[in-house]
Amino acid sequence: MGAKSPVNRSRPEATSGNQSDAFDPRATLVSSLTRQRPTAMSACFASSWTPKHLKVYAQTARALAPLSLAFQHAKTVELALSGSTSEAAGSPVGTFRTADGFLSLNARRDPDFRRLCEALGNTWFSDERFASPAARLEHNAELSDLLASIIQKKSTAEWTAALSEADVLHAPVKTYQDLLTDEQVNALGVIRWDELEGLGRHPVVSVPGLATSGERGAPRIGEHNEAVLSDLGYPRSKIDDLRESGAIA
Repeated sequence: MGAKSPVNRSRPEATSGNQSDAFDPRATLVSSLTRQRPTAMSACFASSWTPKHLKVYAQTARALAPLSLAFQHAKTVELALSGSTSEAAGSPVGTFRTADGFLSLNARRDPDFRRLCEALGNTWFSDERFASPAARLEHNAELSDLLASIIQKKSTAEWTAALSEADVLHAPVKTYQDLLTDEQVNALGVIRWDELEGLGRHPVVSVPGLATSGERGAPRIGEHNEAVLSDLGYPRSKIDDLRESGAIA
């Protein structure tokens, strides 16, 4: 296999849950656990969700999931009307591997690109391949590879300090651990901590307008067995028999 590319052209640490999971902490936990123990955990949680729960969850997911596309609306319309494939908006723009993580930067305008070059200690801005926004875009792959070879030599913190001093638009790419300890995230209350019986303390994203899991409470295993089975037409005597035999909790 070839060497790992320092240019991250995808998305590092993308989540594996689906869009709707992001709006329901209980669903996120179910999704995570069932991937680890598909049969047992799926069965346990499924027995605790009544048809009413599932209906409300589905309606909420359908209503909120489109919000994730709001920031992509303009580009989506442009693509649909032009029929063209997506192209780079400028160069250098992207996410690059550092010595210990990733860094996102945007220096596509001439003043920004010159300041970036000065911070890097080179004279790329005098190279005809990179002398204008159009030229840099034409030679985007070359410029990105050159930039990547330099950025990978220092830590994210070092580049953050240098690029801040040079006034170049940039941002460190946070890991999930960084997110939990981020000063701004904690100041805004974006992440809070909850406690669930059997699962312990875990982080929960606070979504405005949605009840917290503490307000609604997560169901215990088998808590809604009787309601579910009753909805399915099982008489009380049959439900009691199932419980006594150990088939349900």
